[in-house]
Order: sequence, then C-alpha cells, then structure tokens
Amino acid sequence: MGSRSKSGKLRILLGLSVVLITGFILTRIQKPKEETDGTQGSPHLVGIPEESKTVDRESAVSEIQKTPAASQQATSDITTKLASLRSDFFACADLKEKEALLTALKGQLIGAKNKAEVISALLALIESGENFETGLAFRPGANGDLRSWSSERLFLMDVLSLLDTRETLRISREILERSGGMGERVFALKSIAKVQGDAVLNDEQWNASLLDLYRSVDRDTPADYALLYGLDILAFAGEAEHLQTLEDIANHALEPSYVHGSKLATTRMILNDPRGTFETLLNEPEVWSSDQTFRSSLFSLANPSDETQAKQVEKFLDGSDGNDESVDVFFKLFPNLNRSVSHNLLTQQRATSIEDAAKTDLASLELVNKWISEKRYPKYESQLLNLRSKLEKFVASAEKGKKQRN
Repeated sequence: MGSRSKSGKLRILLGLSVVLITGFILTRIQKPKEETDGTQGSPHLVGIPEESKTVDRESAVSEIQKTPAASQQATSDITTKLASLRSDFFACADLKEKEALLTALKGQLIGAKNKAEVISALLALIESGENFETGLAFRPGANGDLRSWSSERLFLMDVLSLLDTRETLRISREILERSGGMGERVFALKSIAKVQGDAVLNDEQWNASLLDLYRSVDRDTPADYALLYGLDILAFAGEAEHLQTLEDIANHALEPSYVHGSKLATTRMILNDPRGTFETLLNEPEVWSSDQTFRSSLFSLANPSDETQAKQVEKFLDGSDGNDESVDVFFKLFPNLNRSVSHNLLTQQRATSIEDAAKTDLASLELVNKWISEKRYPKYESQLLNLRSKLEKFVASAEKGKKQRN
C-alpha cells in the first residue's frame, strides 16, 4: 500500500482514543503476497456504488467524537484491552491468526456493556462508504453469523446483526436495492431471512434478489465462497423455482464446486422440508430430470416413520419405469441416513443418532415387508429382496447392541 499519510496516522490515533473499533477500520489491512484461501490479487479499495451514501472517514470519526464524555469513558477499558490486539492484527501476515484476532474483537464488541455506543460507531463506519478486503474468505459459523470475513464491511455488518436487528434489516434492504458486492448481497439475504423466517418467501424483493444472484452463475463464474455458502439460502427457500435454479447451476457451471454445492443444497432442502420438497419433485418431473440418478437418490432420504413421506416414496416408485436403472440407486441407499453436518447460513442438520437409526431401519423393514407381501412392485422384486435382507441385518444388529447396552 505504501507509507501511510499524516492524515491516515491521525485517523488511527483518533480511532484508538474514541471508539472500540475505529483503529481496525481506518488501518488498511496488509494481505500476504501468496494467494491463499481462494482469494486473489492484492488488497484494494472496493468501489462504492453510485447509489450508496458517501461520507469520508474523517467525517465518520467526527460524528463518533460527538459521543458524550461519559460514554467515551465507558469504552476506555475495552479500548485499552483491544489496543494490543489491533496492533497484532495489523502486524501479522498469517490468515489464521488474523481470523482468530477478529474473532476475539467480535467477542469484545458483542460483550460490551455500552451497546448503544458500539452500535452508533458501527453504523457510522458502515455508512461511510469505504470498504477494504481483509484477505480472508467468507465463512459462516455455528449460528449463521460469520466466523471469517472477506471485507471490513462484512465484519461490521456481522457484528451489527447480533446487536441491532432493525438497523441490520434496513442496511440489508439498501444492499439489495443497489446490488452490492457478492458477499454483502448473500449476507443481506441471509439476514432478512433469519429475521422474517418463512414469511420471507412472500417477500418479492427478497426472492427476486435471490434468484437474480444465482441465475447469473454460468460456466465462466469462478469459485466464490460467498456464492457457495449462499446456496444454503436456496435450500432454505425450498420452492420449485429454487430447486430448478439449483439444477441450472449444476448444469451450467464449469466450476466443480458449484455442481457439488448445488446438489448438497438440494439435499439440505429435503432435510429442511422433506414433505414439501418431495411433493415438488413429484409434481414437477422436469426438476432435476437432467440427472435421474441423483433425482432417485433424493427419495432415499425419506423417513418411512412418517406416513406422508412413506406414501410419497410409493408414489415415486409407482411412477418409475421398471427398466430405469437410476431407480436402483434408491434401493441401494434407502433408508439414507447420511447427513452433511456443517456450518450453514440458515439450515441446520444434526448427525443421526444410533437410536434414530434403529427406529428408521425398523420402520423401513416394515414398509418393505408390506410391499413384498402385497406384491406391489413385481418389477423391483430382486431389489426389494436384497433391501429386506440388508435391513434385517441392521435391525438384528441394533437389537443386539441394545441388549448389550442394557
């Protein structure tokens, strides 16, 4: 970046003395020379959309300085604690260390007693119009907030989202209106959905912004962490048009991570709303018709203990062609208890417990025995007999394990 100007130094000094995080924001982050973690190029000032409010950084600091002396004093203890932390952050070149330092800073800000002053400072800095890349990748944490931030604005918005829902929604709406950066748009969509829940599906602006974002993914779109993690928002939305969008991404993207990510998001969509998603697949046969093997595998995720899902599986088998080899994958996987447990923006899954697996295997065996006794699927007789044999072993093993534990 070159040497810092006198005004830049002055801004840093002002930040260290009047607000928790001004020092972090006003110092340009040095990125290591080598390419790491999916980011490319050197740090640069992100362009400010014409529609955004432009306020230079010194004006933002001036606004913060208007905070009453008593409030400023309330932040002094945290400022002192964080001074060395910020200094270490600017000095280190290791990305993991930077992520750890920012995580610590986030914890200090969230835990600060003077939340009103912290929120005021965050808003002033977010609305200043400036933004710097950190060299880190966009990554969600355990509760849908972020644990790694690709830009300073994302870091600020992430902290704000845990302190002030109303202001987070306002800023998120503004980002969607002006089509901000990729990471900001994904974060804005996630933030609105997290607050509004299922009601967001009736939000025209939100849905249009989500579909527009992913309809732009094509064979030339490079891997982008925000876009990849953002596929979980499509999984949360769960309507037919979102399923179709995921298939389109898999068909058109040249980057393998998008193909894998779109299929993983489709799986999460089923686990998030199995009845609704299975109904969509049954009513919309063209959805995922480009990969019939994958489409068949989705029905193996059904829970046979749920009568509705059991009937949906039967409807799937009723409509399948006996000569269709793709259906074989259903019989090989059913009941599919594999779960991808990861940090997602909106949907959450847990690993299948031993007890739940035993119940599901028993319910599956009862369902398969019913199909065989009724001769419902003569065209799949050999597959059903093999499936029954497998399930009988699973059930016997579970019973043996239960007796040993008791």
